[in-house]
Amino acid sequence: YFIDRVNELKQIKNDLVSSLNLIIYSPRRYGKTSLINKVLKEFKKEKYYVIYIDFFKIISQKKFIEDYSKEILRNQTFFKKAISKFQSLVRGLTAFVSFNDKGEPSFSISFQTNVNLSDSLTDVLNLPSKLDKNKKWIIVFDEFQEIEKLNGENFEKLLRSVIQFHENISYVFMGSKTHLLLNMFSKQNRAFYKFGKLVKIKKIDKKEFKEYIINRFSGGEFDCMNNLADNIIQITNNIPYYVQFLASEVWNEGLNNNRKITEKQLDNAFENILTNQQDYFLQLYEDLSSYQKKVLLALARSREQIFSEEFQRTHNLGPVSSTQRAIEKLEKTGIIEKNEGNIEFSDPFFPSFLILRGFA
Repeated sequence: YFIDRVNELKQIKNDLVSSLNLIIYSPRRYGKTSLINKVLKEFKKEKYYVIYIDFFKIISQKKFIEDYSKEILRNQTFFKKAISKFQSLVRGLTAFVSFNDKGEPSFSISFQTNVNLSDSLTDVLNLPSKLDKNKKWIIVFDEFQEIEKLNGENFEKLLRSVIQFHENISYVFMGSKTHLLLNMFSKQNRAFYKFGKLVKIKKIDKKEFKEYIINRFSGGEFDCMNNLADNIIQITNNIPYYVQFLASEVWNEGLNNNRKITEKQLDNAFENILTNQQDYFLQLYEDLSSYQKKVLLALARSREQIFSEEFQRTHNLGPVSSTQRAIEKLEKTGIIEKNEGNIEFSDPFFPSFLILRGFA
C-alpha cells in the first residue's frame, strides 16, 4: 500500500510544474519509486506526457535508444502519424506499430545497417521537444548512476549537451547509490554539475507510520498487542519497505490466530522472514573476503565509533585503513549505506540474521 507523503508529493509536483529538473535520492527501499509513480499518475490525469526509464534494465546504448523511443511513441495519440514523424526526425532507426485483439498498441524499433548510434541517440533525445512543442513532458531516469555502465561520461556529456536546451520538459534523475548519484551532480568536472534541484527522500515520520499501521490493523479487525506498531518500526529501522514487509507477515500470522496478535505472532513473523531470506543472506556473506566478513560481523554487533581504537580492539580488527577499505567494499556491494553520517544495514534483518544464526 502506498503511504501518502503529502508534503513531498506536493513539493515535487510544484517543482515539476515550474519546469525544474530534480535529482531525487535516498537509500534503497525508502519509497522513491512509489512516490514518483504516484506523481506521474497524477500528471497523466492532467494530460502531461510522462516517461519512466529504469537504468538498471538498460544494458547498452542501443537498449536505451530502443526503450526510450518506445516510451515516447506510447505517449502519442495518433500512432501512425507519430511513426511518420519519428521516421523523419530520427536517423538510422525504423519504428513499427501493431495492435492486439483489444486494440492496444505495441511498438518495435529496428536499427538500420551501419547506423551511427551517436546520431540516433541525439535524435531520439530530441524527440520529445520536436513531436509536440505545446505539450509538457515529465521524464524520469531512475537509478541514473547506472549510466556509467554505458560508455560512462561520454554518454553523460552527450545527454547533457542535448537536453539542456529543452523547453516544456522537466527531467527527474533518481538513484539509491547516493554517493555515486550525488557525485554526478555536485562535482564540477561532471557533465550534470548543478543541473537540477536536489531532493532527499527521508524516512517517513514515525508518528505518521505508527498511525498508518494501527489504522490498517484496526481496519482488518485485529486484536493487537500494545506497542505492535512501535515494535515493527523499531525492528525495521523505520525503512518503509521493510516496515510494510514485516507488517504483512504479522498480518498473516494474525489471520492464523483468529485475528489476535500477541508477541508470539510478531516473533513468528520475524523468524519467517529470516528463514525465507536465509539463502540470500548466506550468498551475500559468502561473497566477502575473510576480513570483510570480520568487519561485517563487527558492524552487526555495533556501529558506534567504528574507526576508534576501542572498536578495533573490541572486535579484534586490523589497521583502521583495512577496516575503511572493507567498509567501502560493503557499501559498494549495497550491504551497508551511509545515511546522515551513520552506517546502516540496507536490509535491517541482515544483522539480526548474523547474530541469531551464530555468525556474530
